[in-house]
Amino acid sequence: MQRRVPVCVLALLVLGGLIAVLVARRDRHPIYAFLEVVERADAFAIDIDVHDLDWRLTDSFHIELTAPEDVRDVAEFFASAEPNLVSGTQQFIRSPKRDWLAERFSLTATSGNDSQTVQLSTDSWVVMGGSEAIDLKGFSTNALYAWLRETGRLKPTSRPVVRYPPTTLPVQPNDRRREAVLAYLQREYPTPPLRDDGHPVYFPEMFYMPQRFGLHKLSTPVLEEYLPNTRFYVTEISTHHPEVPEVSVVLSAEAAVDGIEVRECLSPLFAHVPSTFLTQFIGLQAEALSERERVGYAIAELFASIIYKGMLRGGRFEESTFVVELLWNRSHWRNIVLEFDTSGRLQKIELVLLHTRGRD
Repeated sequence: MQRRVPVCVLALLVLGGLIAVLVARRDRHPIYAFLEVVERADAFAIDIDVHDLDWRLTDSFHIELTAPEDVRDVAEFFASAEPNLVSGTQQFIRSPKRDWLAERFSLTATSGNDSQTVQLSTDSWVVMGGSEAIDLKGFSTNALYAWLRETGRLKPTSRPVVRYPPTTLPVQPNDRRREAVLAYLQREYPTPPLRDDGHPVYFPEMFYMPQRFGLHKLSTPVLEEYLPNTRFYVTEISTHHPEVPEVSVVLSAEAAVDGIEVRECLSPLFAHVPSTFLTQFIGLQAEALSERERVGYAIAELFASIIYKGMLRGGRFEESTFVVELLWNRSHWRNIVLEFDTSGRLQKIELVLLHTRGRD
């Protein structure tokens, strides 16, 4: 004869399991480590991306606070915060007038060698991705943002965003470089026969349809200073992959004595950046830091022009290296790293994967 387990015992077992799950999730959630660092923090770093209601990135802020009184004031915002693990989806900070959005509001607390970062969202939410979120009772991002604004600490980065779509120039007659690029595209990605309705009779792996995509000359005044014989063009290449029907490509055309050399770079979302494309920039000489920044942004804009909703954010020097963030559809996707020697000669260009420190 089987013995039945009392209902109260089953209820206690279920409750104990739920508590164990919540405790495990609590131990796993970074917010608790962050709050521990806040209590003994000696520095804070805050990053904010501000959009208008049409999702255009209008400003990007990076604030570093190290003065004891500033650190104390920021820590005070979290003094009465009470974390409560809940389920939710990421939301966005809205001003009282609802005329702006902040997609990213991240805060890093540092204490000695210990550093913790969290993503903050609407008012009392801290979102860590997926469906896991923390409801921070007693904390308000709006109040923190208002304090930063009222105390004059919101200062935009030097170049918060690159134009999207990229600025192009009208077609000019007798443009030999453009003709060379068109010939290159037809040779490398020949257009298949078309039906009466304009669709291909068959679909090669990759092919160029000039009637559909055209060829657009980029406005690159900075690069023309350093590469006076080179111009840059963008277009789309069709593919037979239903999940990636078109791929953006930027092409350079360099006029030389023996003809015009064309180099291509398909979108880094689709293929690795070819070394043949990068080598044309190696050796550029920019002595002043301001000139290295101009060159770095100009090269980075080429990659942003072939990324879906590509944008550039920030820009900083790490010793002799210039780093700018490449955004894909509003998300930080890669760092573009340009290494200069002490004289300002450009030695290396890399697209660096986030977190893994790998390179494309």
